[in-house]
Amino acid sequence: MAPYKPPAPDVARALAKLPLLVDSQVVVFPRLRVQLVVREPRQLQLVSDVLGTHRAVGIGQPPESVAEGAESAQLCGVGAVGTIVEAAPIAGGRGQLVVIGRGRIKLSALVAAGPCPYPRAMATVLPSLDTAVTPGELAALHHEAERFASIMSKRDPGFRYRVPDDPDPGFVADHAAHAMIIDPRHRQTILETLDVRERVLRVAELLMLQSSALDEEPQSGSGGLN
Repeated sequence: MAPYKPPAPDVARALAKLPLLVDSQVVVFPRLRVQLVVREPRQLQLVSDVLGTHRAVGIGQPPESVAEGAESAQLCGVGAVGTIVEAAPIAGGRGQLVVIGRGRIKLSALVAAGPCPYPRAMATVLPSLDTAVTPGELAALHHEAERFASIMSKRDPGFRYRVPDDPDPGFVADHAAHAMIIDPRHRQTILETLDVRERVLRVAELLMLQSSALDEEPQSGSGGLN
């Protein structure tokens, strides 16, 4: 795989047979970038195929009871569709990707694999439910994000976070979850939360719980974010 400069992406035409990467540690939110490494031959083949076509890829998590690398029939029902915007080979025959999220998706049916070595599924883009978020609720999210960022910066001077200046509260919640929610299962829960108000409240609660847990730990025992 060689580095490239992608043209304008085309996600819609990929949704009927969307190639899937399964990774229990990766959750991709709309408009946000994630770096990941692919190792398996079938994953490398997937990347090669999509770079030559629509550059779209589905990212999904297996349920907790299912092993890594499960087929899409065993994925969580909500995942993300993203566009590969950077791709380069790295040591050990692996590939390093940068994917930017394009939307939440519902994975509805496994596509017959045939000669294709990697899973594909039919996917539908899921709209957010734009329920009203009060100024107080959004302020509470900002407060908890700033509190957690302050705690982390004291433990890790290289840690930086700024609440985005964006009018969309759903994106603000996604941005905070992407940057600061530690457990990938909790990030997956946020991805599955289509109601914007519920998402804002849930992210604020998770950040509050994380801050409280870190306040109770000695600094020498703290860990970094995923």
